[in-house]
Amino acid sequence: MPRKRKKELSLSDMVKDLDKLSRMVTGKSAYEVGSKIMEILGPSQIQMPIIERNPVSEAYYTLGIHEGASDLVVKAVYRELAREYHPDTGKHPDGTRMREINSAYELITKERQK
Repeated sequence: MPRKRKKELSLSDMVKDLDKLSRMVTGKSAYEVGSKIMEILGPSQIQMPIIERNPVSEAYYTLGIHEGASDLVVKAVYRELAREYHPDTGKHPDGTRMREINSAYELITKERQK
């Protein structure tokens, strides 16, 4: 009986799978887990590959979702991150991460309205 050939995964499929696995194991997105690793190890310990991204791709990356996510998913993730990183919650008083999240969400919604 011939073996079945494995389907080649695209980069976006791999990112989706990584995020799904990360959420199952830790309850957090792959972005949050990666950020925690960077915080623990420090930037000098990790060599990140240089990847050129366009601003819209960077916005999806900031929110921790893939570009094929539905409008409902984008909005739900934005609200979840806004609740977590809002300066009024006291956990992140400087608000820099919240500004990144807001600008990413604005860019994605403008892009989708075109």
